[in-house]
Amino acid sequence: MRDMNRVVIAEDDYEVRSALRKFIEGAGGYQVWVISKCEDILDVLDDSNAYWLILDLELEDGVSKDHIPTVRSMFGTDVYILVLTGNHDIYSEKVIFSAGADMMLRKPYDPVAMLQQMNLMRDRVTGVGRALPMHSKLVIEGKVVDLDSGSYTDDEKGVVTLSAMQKLLLRVLASSRDDDGNWRPIPRNEVILSVFGGKYGNKDFEFNRSSGSKLRQLVLALRRLFTGENLDDETLEDDLDDQKRYKVINVARGRDHTSLYSLDKDVEFIPGNQDF
Repeated sequence: MRDMNRVVIAEDDYEVRSALRKFIEGAGGYQVWVISKCEDILDVLDDSNAYWLILDLELEDGVSKDHIPTVRSMFGTDVYILVLTGNHDIYSEKVIFSAGADMMLRKPYDPVAMLQQMNLMRDRVTGVGRALPMHSKLVIEGKVVDLDSGSYTDDEKGVVTLSAMQKLLLRVLASSRDDDGNWRPIPRNEVILSVFGGKYGNKDFEFNRSSGSKLRQLVLALRRLFTGENLDDETLEDDLDDQKRYKVINVARGRDHTSLYSLDKDVEFIPGNQDF
């Protein structure tokens, strides 16, 4: 099986391919190979074992559309081909899809939306980001949180309703489970994109340092809410430096120094078809 975490970008404009590579690597956590010529497509696909092929329609040495049938004959449907085009008159959707492309985006396109579609397809195939059944719940520190309404009942406060972003972060983390039902860590940038960007939130979202700060504050707010502990930014940084486990949401370092987020192992998931 080809690697769904690897992407080949064929784009003749240096600034465009550099920016796209930086975004897909940074916000999506993918490994990216870049080329500018049609003649390099097959060799780089073969060497990289990438699942994704993002093609600008017009490259330095020709039209990439003409090479799609060859890609299909060599790799079959194991490569997902996404074509980017600004030429609306000559190359219609019918022409591009007839050549064998899986998706076509017209320039100017939204890179956040494109990455969201890639992530959703990857997660669907790999089992990450499973859809949550209606009325699913989390048991956090003894409190039963309804993931649809984002609320729970507290003995002293009564019904407590989470903010929209707090609920969304819990839903994102709750959707990432392995085949044994254990929480699967999600890279920080994927969490940021899912909670604050594209499909899930602000269409004008830009991935930057402030988005990481927003996620950090969101995690701390949830920890304070469910534990009653007075936590600050330094507490979260200690989490990363010392690999300590805190309640509600874990933050750890991956092998490539990427921050990984997951629900704590003591948080229990109750599917929508089960009663608590």
